[in-house]
Amino acid sequence: MPTPMKAAATKLCVAYANGRRDFRHWDLAGAKLADAELAGIVLSGASLVGADLSGADLRMAEMMGADLTRANLKGADLTAADLSGATLTDANLTGADLPGATLMETGMSGIRAKRVDLSGADLRGADLTGADLSSAQLAGADLRAAKLRDLTLHNARLSGARVDRKDLARLDKLRLAIIETRERAPEDEVDLQDEATVDLATLVEAKKTVGS
Repeated sequence: MPTPMKAAATKLCVAYANGRRDFRHWDLAGAKLADAELAGIVLSGASLVGADLSGADLRMAEMMGADLTRANLKGADLTAADLSGATLTDANLTGADLPGATLMETGMSGIRAKRVDLSGADLRGADLTGADLSSAQLAGADLRAAKLRDLTLHNARLSGARVDRKDLARLDKLRLAIIETRERAPEDEVDLQDEATVDLATLVEAKKTVGS
């Protein structure tokens, strides 16, 4: 007899194959959906706690407010997905693809996300406390108002990433290149680029030097 978790996953996959896309508020906690083809699916408000979505195709998925606590999204494709307000606490996003994804106000504390692609992602207001984004691709990402305490960004690519100046003091060290001062950029924002390692406690003075 199939378990409730397996039954829910099977029901979803069958319904999706038959053309259904809206599965908002479904209970898929612990569901096994590894490598599932679910592009364009709507899972807003769904419970995916502990679900296995490794390698799944979730391009353009709508997952606003979904609970993905401890979910396995390793190697999943979430290109241009919308996870605004979702909970990804302690989730595994190692090697996942999220270019152009929307992660505004998303809870991402404690995530494991080495080699994740977040290029051009909107992470404004996201909680990245204690997240591991080592070797991540964050080019062009918007990190303004994000919570960055104890964030690990070793060897991350940060060309054109944006953070609020006031948030820099909450980080320890970050792999950066030059600090670019863009014409007409708001005075309280800093553009970050990769290549050199600097102590972030000195970034404000370094920016003044670059801009002078």
